[in-house]
Amino acid sequence: MKKFEDYNNLKDIEILKVILKKDYHEKILFKTLEKIYLNFPEISYDMLDQLEEEDKNILLSVFQFYQRIKEKEKRIRSPKDVFTLLKDIAKRRQENFIVISLDSSMKIIQKRTVFIGTLNTTFVHPREVFADPIVDRACGIIVAHNHPSSNVEPSREDDVVTSRLVDAGKILGIEVYDHVILSKDSYYSYKEKKPEFFR
Repeated sequence: MKKFEDYNNLKDIEILKVILKKDYHEKILFKTLEKIYLNFPEISYDMLDQLEEEDKNILLSVFQFYQRIKEKEKRIRSPKDVFTLLKDIAKRRQENFIVISLDSSMKIIQKRTVFIGTLNTTFVHPREVFADPIVDRACGIIVAHNHPSSNVEPSREDDVVTSRLVDAGKILGIEVYDHVILSKDSYYSYKEKKPEFFR
């Protein structure tokens, strides 16, 4: 019977083959599977479509789980870290509002999408934003959303949402560290550009 240590010398791609319980030399080129692994999550879904549905679901689940583990090891030290963490969301065509729960050492507890659609004060309500961080026992949060237009300058709505969330965080004892607006190529940090919002 194999032990945990027996897998130490296996390459990542070999572990994936064990999980799938198949030798992909017989089905598709080994290099294709390797390319999928190395480029995830920036892969083209055309590549995954070469796999059978069951195998595709297994791979997506493995990569998603791996990505979550890696994210929880990360610390947010700057708005650039937020931009790097949320690059996939920055490219989306609809606005996504994200809440990142953080512990006292700025390690990520959880990252969640709490709203999809045009940002306004009606939908981005403090109760939705803070509900999960309270359960997480987070010390603070960073909120972020993307601008599909690629213009990261904040709107008046962005200002209002930021102000409301900071005020709510003070009452709840969960500090709002920053609000970052993302586009495909750049970002805007309230903490850097408008620090008065956090005083």
